[in-house]
Amino acid sequence: MKRSIITKLQNASRSDTLSVPIGLRPPKSSPVINSASRALSEFAADTPILLDPQKLHPSPYRDRLSNDDEAIDTLGQLRTSIEQEGQKIPILVRPHPDKSGEFQIAYGHRRWHAIKDLLNSSQSPQSIYIRANVRDLSDADLIREQSLENGVRENLSWIEKALWAVQLKQASIKQKDMAPILGSSEADVSRYFKVTSTIPERILFSIGRAKGAGRPKWMKLLEQFEKSAAAKHRLENFIASDEFRELASSERLDAAIKIASESRARKSDKSISQPANISIDGVKICTAQTIRTGMVFKIPSKEIEFASWLENNMECLYRQFKKDKEER
Repeated sequence: MKRSIITKLQNASRSDTLSVPIGLRPPKSSPVINSASRALSEFAADTPILLDPQKLHPSPYRDRLSNDDEAIDTLGQLRTSIEQEGQKIPILVRPHPDKSGEFQIAYGHRRWHAIKDLLNSSQSPQSIYIRANVRDLSDADLIREQSLENGVRENLSWIEKALWAVQLKQASIKQKDMAPILGSSEADVSRYFKVTSTIPERILFSIGRAKGAGRPKWMKLLEQFEKSAAAKHRLENFIASDEFRELASSERLDAAIKIASESRARKSDKSISQPANISIDGVKICTAQTIRTGMVFKIPSKEIEFASWLENNMECLYRQFKKDKEER
């Protein structure tokens, strides 16, 4: 890079030297000086400097969803590599538009996080810096640089690319120019916008990056949303459940598709089991029935005393149930 800058300076000197009387020269800088200034500016922008990691902020545009086990593992490997061999590749930042003396990252977020981990565990954090190239970037410039970096990485999932396409659009990048940036076909770019405009963002972010899940699964979930106006309500209830939170991201997508499709088939059926009588010594004490939202017990009026006792002792019974469960 440095050699190319020097070549630019030499070429500018040879090609722009003019035989013009001094008195006829305009008050502005000469072409030689202008070319030299441009070359030196490029040289300065591509010369890494050391910055305080605490003075850096993430890009306002989010290209990756929440970390999964793979992302956490690779971050640990990167941290070890930087600790042992140093930071080989600088990150790219721009001056923060709102905070003087601070910076926003265009790309290099993982390197930044790894170095921050080193800083937090270091006994001399004041000695830890991050190598960065600093450029004046508009929002559109920043998102283009960030997208080019993403183009090198091949581990963005399908839905991460879809959500990234939304932000490219917000940065005024035309849809026809997105395909090469995203490494996708124009048809897929159209599908990205169809999915992100139909499925609520809250549901997309809750499911997560769903590594390994490509277009067919996301289009299948989209199909359920287009078929049923109630799909949004059903899935919002599901993503709020403990069952959903315990699933991995790829499992969440499969479960979401199942909930969206199966619930349509159940829509006309308020129950999924027939009422069952529970009797003791030949005496019916209640009826149990499993429905879509849980289980219902009905106690006949002649057993109202038992119903009252059950209500008063429900807390003790549940505590005993939990104790028995833990012992098992």
